[in-house]
Amino acid sequence: MKIEQKSYGMFPNSLNKRIIEELKSKGHNILNFPKVEKKPISLTHNEKEILLNLQNFDWLIFTDVFAVDEFLLHLENLKVDFFELDNLRVCAYGEAVSDRLRFVQLHADVIAYDFDEHEIFLQIKNYLFNEDEFKGLKFIFIKGNQNDYKIVEMLEQKSVCVDPLKLYETNIQENIPKLKALVKGGAIDEFIFCSPDEVFDLSIMFGKDKLANYFHEIIVTAKDEITYQTLNEFGFKSINFQ
Repeated sequence: MKIEQKSYGMFPNSLNKRIIEELKSKGHNILNFPKVEKKPISLTHNEKEILLNLQNFDWLIFTDVFAVDEFLLHLENLKVDFFELDNLRVCAYGEAVSDRLRFVQLHADVIAYDFDEHEIFLQIKNYLFNEDEFKGLKFIFIKGNQNDYKIVEMLEQKSVCVDPLKLYETNIQENIPKLKALVKGGAIDEFIFCSPDEVFDLSIMFGKDKLANYFHEIIVTAKDEITYQTLNEFGFKSINFQ
């Protein structure tokens, strides 16, 4: 019985090398998506002071798994005791971000299961007893060089002090408009995700707000539960779980 040839989109890496080889052996095509290169950004004197004086803040907001990795690395390099984080409230953009924080016993008080900025703001608001509690709070907003985060403005409108902490910048060599055109034009039958990092990489390339729209006619498969959850958080529908 002849197997119908399909085109798969994947990020080639050690996690899915075996899957790619198996698909190729069956005659399927693989469209490789590039890993987004991330370069740490050196901290300014003021940014180092922020990390050395975490007790002066009330909240930490982590926007993605890469921001968590860089934040923890800076704390280690600055020899900041992780116990200083105990009195801070934490907002995590998704279960994968929260999961990454658990490795250092840091608990997320608010976990966003919908990446709509208004919904995340509402979750933080609902966590507080009343709206007046916003006034005077100090947030550290931990992110990469992406700038499309409306929640900062929403918080500042509530008399909240928000210190952005940009910890990494991205470098994408691939022709992104070409990749978008291939996805929109039906060049891929199915996209297989093997880790949450791959979903966040794709969000950097395509934009987090419109990411799921590019894939609404493509079969999307998650290879583990946390990746499945991350795809849900980005608004993907009809996800296969294998």
